Amino acid sequence: MKKLLFLTALLASMFMHGQDYQNYLKIANDALESGDARKANENANKALELQPTSVDARWVRVRSSLTANASEKAINGSIDDLKFIIANGRGTARVYNALGVAETEAGSYIYRFKHAKSNNTISDDKSAYIKEQKAYYTDAINHYKSAKIAYQKAIELNPDDAKTYTYKANEAEKYIKEIAEKAATLK
Repeated sequence: MKKLLFLTALLASMFMHGQDYQNYLKIANDALESGDARKANENANKALELQPTSVDARWVRVRSSLTANASEKAINGSIDDLKFIIANGRGTARVYNALGVAETEAGSYIYRFKHAKSNNTISDDKSAYIKEQKAYYTDAINHYKSAKIAYQKAIELNPDDAKTYTYKANEAEKYIKEIAEKAATLK
């Protein structure tokens, strides 16, 4: 009898979690469609608490995170989510394009906002500054390289949009060259 009650409670709990997951995912999708990225993100996160391997909830979270004023944390989280989606067999051209966008945004954020601290001592030793700044430049370049690879994969999967993806890959290449030139001037 105790086993039967336990099994009944366990099944009811699993059913309720499944219902909650579906509800959170629906609210997240509806919020995203209505333009409420914050609400979409919150509900996608709640869905992921119940089903951490959900590709659908991760996709909603990516789409709600990659906004015009996305934080570095949101961008990096989107990259992780997109890699998870790809690793779980859902790597469509649209997903690779989103990965390219996220990698581009990560590289751009580092390039524009991360700067080594200047040497404010009486010494002329700039080696620490140069080392730190080169590390930032290298990190930015690596993100742009990853973006270029993602766009090239999107082209393979959807040749009909090759013009758009090629343009984005070429833009990533321009930044790779620009940053590499700046890094070379650090002495």
